[in-house]
Amino acid sequence: MDYRFEISLPTSSDFRCEIAVGGEQTFQQFHDKIVETLNYDSSQMASFFTLDRMGNRVKEIALMTTEDEENETLVMDNTKISDIIKPGCLELEYVYDFFSNKYFKVEYAGEYIRDSSDVMPVCVACEGDIPEQFSYEDGNA
Repeated sequence: MDYRFEISLPTSSDFRCEIAVGGEQTFQQFHDKIVETLNYDSSQMASFFTLDRMGNRVKEIALMTTEDEENETLVMDNTKISDIIKPGCLELEYVYDFFSNKYFKVEYAGEYIRDSSDVMPVCVACEGDIPEQFSYEDGNA
């Protein structure tokens, strides 16, 4: 199955992006498509987080392994979309700027019916002002 995700800011309706990704694809591929679509620096750290019913972060899906033994951190390139997106987990957070704790809401928006020419993942729509990512060059360090 292919999934559609709506990516938006948690406190504003100024930005919205929709990306479709295959269930057998990884969170690494999803992350790469987000970075490509938003023209972000791919060398910056980023993580997805699953949320509980109260909106608290539960499980991290990180770019690389961590030594945090308390939390079972998953790794993006080893974690398939279909392993995480289930009826009890339809909303995630995607942290794209750890320095400022900037993140997007990532909500399951339904099944995606792909066209035979679609190369997954695919950006279906992107509108509004893209939020800036942290940059050392901007003097934000």
